[in-house]
This record gives sequence, structure tokens and C-alpha cells, in this order.
Amino acid sequence: MLYLGRGLYRLQIDAWRLLLAVIVIMAISGTITFWRIDLVTMYTSMGVDSHVVTAAAKMGQMNFLRWMTPIWFLPWFGWLLFVRRYFPKSSTTAGVSV
Repeated sequence: MLYLGRGLYRLQIDAWRLLLAVIVIMAISGTITFWRIDLVTMYTSMGVDSHVVTAAAKMGQMNFLRWMTPIWFLPWFGWLLFVRRYFPKSSTTAGVSV
């Protein structure tokens, strides 16, 4: 993460590409995870009262979490596309080869 922060600050396109890959992998991993696990069992194992978990499941909150996981990553993708315009087109910075 330190490399990504430093690279983004210095407008290094390789850091931008790496952050894009990290966000894509996190989005895919989170989506697969929430679709494969039983959320009621997970919340019960975390110590949440079973009445609260059952009520949330009846109201459709568990499906909401499953659908919102990939949607929560959309602002990150938008931000990455927005800041891409400030990065150089190639791996050179200020006329110096990297």
C-alpha cells in the first residue's frame, strides 16, 4: 500500500494499473464471498442476536448486502477513471525514462 500511495502521488502509471488490479480483485472476491456464504449463519456466529438476524433476513437485508457488495466498488472505479487523465500516457515522467 505504501508503494501504491507513493506511486499515485508521483503519477506513476504502473501504480495506477496495480491499484486498478487490486480493486478489481477485491470486488470479485467480495462478491463471490457474499454470494457463497450463508449470511444468517455468519451473523449468528458473530454474536448478533438471532431474532435480529431473522428479522433482517425476512426484510430482505441479506439479499441487499449481496447486491450492494459489487455496487460499492463502482465509486472506486469511477475515481480511478477520473484520475487517469492526470497520469502520463507512457512510463516516462517529465521526460525522464523510468
